Amino acid sequence: MVEYAKKLISIRNEDNVFKLSRLMAYLYDLRSEGGHTIAKLVMDNEDDYLPRLPLESAIKILLLYHNDETEQYMINYLVNHTPKDEAWDLVNSYWE
Repeated sequence: MVEYAKKLISIRNEDNVFKLSRLMAYLYDLRSEGGHTIAKLVMDNEDDYLPRLPLESAIKILLLYHNDETEQYMINYLVNHTPKDEAWDLVNSYWE
C-alpha cells in the first residue's frame, strides 16, 4: 500500500488525490501502521500545488500516534502555517 500511495502522490491529479483520500480513510478506520507511514509521506510532500494532498486526513492519522516523531510533524506544521490555515486547530488538538 505504501508504494501505491507513493505513486498517487508522485502523479498528482484529481483522481489520484481522491484515491489517496479514500485509502487514508480506510487505513484510519483500520488503525493501520501503513496509514502512519502514508500520513508521513503526505506531510513530507505538502505544498501549495493543486490538487492539494489530503493533509487533514494525514493529520488525523498522525494524531493516533503520540511520540516524538509525530510531535515534530505537528510542530513543523505550526511553524510553517498560520492560525487561519485549514488544519491548524486539528494540529493543536495533539496536545489536548
